[in-house]
Amino acid sequence: DQSPRIVLENTQNIATDNTTDEPEMVFLRSGDSNASTSGDIGKIRFRGKDSGDAFHDYCVINADAPDETAGTEDGRVLIYVTKVGNSIEHLRMSGSEGVIFNHETNDINFMVAGNTNENVFFIDANTEKVGIGTGTPSSSLEIHDGLTTTGAVLTLSTKEPSVVANDVLGRINFQAPLDTGLDSDLVSASIHAEAQ
Repeated sequence: DQSPRIVLENTQNIATDNTTDEPEMVFLRSGDSNASTSGDIGKIRFRGKDSGDAFHDYCVINADAPDETAGTEDGRVLIYVTKVGNSIEHLRMSGSEGVIFNHETNDINFMVAGNTNENVFFIDANTEKVGIGTGTPSSSLEIHDGLTTTGAVLTLSTKEPSVVANDVLGRINFQAPLDTGLDSDLVSASIHAEAQ
């Protein structure tokens, strides 16, 4: 039977009663808070049996409160997915941290697929390389595109709406930002295109 086991239904017509609340599920933790620790608020577990007939959580969605201080409350949602028997945090959405994929630095690739190319944007976690148009980038960043006389194109474009002489249209800088020398961490070479 593939029918849902739980249904939340509101039978009122939205067009005639815009004030009626939509179906809503609330996870409420009503006990005293502790602002100094992260408190779990709600959790959804997707559980099934493995080949050894033991139950296993294959996916978990957890919501917690990293900061419960009145006036500076902070929320967070963590999504865990099992990989090779271990529950691994794949995605977190946090009020203070933003959206982070693979926060725990595991070997989890990230891929954005297009209409005809499954690797429009690809991050290889194992090699720590980024591919655009390829799932096997050969360097820190590889752009794989173009046919015949076009090839792959990287475009640097200015946001300036009224370009005049001496305006820089795009620039590539070379530097060693982690060096501790007096000025060796500054830009040491640059290629730029300038409007004449």
